[in-house]
Amino acid sequence: MAEVKPDSYETEYMGGGEALLRDRRGMPKWMHALFLLPMFLQLAVAATLFAMGSAVGFVNLAVVPLLALMWALFLYLRVTVTKEALHIQYGLFGPRIPLASIEKVEVGTYDWVAHGGFGIRRSRKGGVAYSTPGGNGKCVTITYRDTKGNEAKVTVTTDAAEELATLLRNRGAQPAEVGDDHVRVGDDTGAREREAALMAEAEAEADAMLAAEAVEKERSR
Repeated sequence: MAEVKPDSYETEYMGGGEALLRDRRGMPKWMHALFLLPMFLQLAVAATLFAMGSAVGFVNLAVVPLLALMWALFLYLRVTVTKEALHIQYGLFGPRIPLASIEKVEVGTYDWVAHGGFGIRRSRKGGVAYSTPGGNGKCVTITYRDTKGNEAKVTVTTDAAEELATLLRNRGAQPAEVGDDHVRVGDDTGAREREAALMAEAEAEADAMLAAEAVEKERSR
């Protein structure tokens, strides 16, 4: 994937130059038309009304800045990974997910029907989807724990799906196994071994304390 340099928004709010991975996808041309065409129509109607001497044209002009703001908000879908967190931003909206809270990462093909379309959608597959049409059609679904400890899920379309999944797998709380078309979270063998060692150490300390108490009781007799 070609290197994507941070813009001013990413520099200030999404890890800036310290990003380990950065992907930015702009909306396709036909989506630009969906926003820009109504703006031009409103301007044309306002100009016609003003030419007729009607002040109603001010109403049409008032709509134009709102349409322009919506267009500006959804120009880019941004994905950034820093050492601490995964940032997903569509316009000004999207989550910041601590890497340590990530439990599962899956790579697949974005099904716009199942997810309810493009843009920001409450996905029928669960969680929230952030998506733009075009690109290679790939998406990454991240399952994580939110601030309340509840399971949450987010899906994002990105041309760097495999790279993103690999990075999250290596930086997240648990390692993963790579399947044919997705990444599955595997068992953390190292964590289990450390936990077993700590339990064994605690049991040994408990046995030593019991033995010491037994000796003390014998002496007191």
